[in-house]
Amino acid sequence: GTLFKIRLPLTLAIIRCLLVRFRHGIFSIPFDKVREIVSVSLYEIHTVHNHQPIDVRGEFISLSSMTNIFEWNQLIAQSPDSKNKPKNLNVVILQSGEKTLGISVDELLGRDDIVLKSLSDNYASVRGLSGASVMGDGAICLMLDTNEILEMSLENLGSAL
Repeated sequence: GTLFKIRLPLTLAIIRCLLVRFRHGIFSIPFDKVREIVSVSLYEIHTVHNHQPIDVRGEFISLSSMTNIFEWNQLIAQSPDSKNKPKNLNVVILQSGEKTLGISVDELLGRDDIVLKSLSDNYASVRGLSGASVMGDGAICLMLDTNEILEMSLENLGSAL
């Protein structure tokens, strides 16, 4: 005759994600929006009409970075030592419907199931972010809203032309 009641807030969700590091932050990307991960040589990246396409098995995909999509505080930016500068970029290819975008990241941290909490419940809604999570070590992980990221990158690309 024991009755257990489990109450879960409707504002929480558990989502399988790819964890990446960009500068000093950890970000998560919903795993179902990640088409693939590629390593691209810096020598293969060329600028054409203010954007950088990369060739992934014969398909040209626009390459962007978090700095180009979001307006970051420039105090965070650090110029890496040219000796320690990587020769390849880790690029996460995002796919949503017919839209495809490559985002360069500093480090791939693996995949994980995270409990996602909405940002708009406790803070202001931030365009391009769909929520946040506290990792096991106490670090805050922000989840990218891939549909919004794709829209923002297309807007940035359109304004550059």
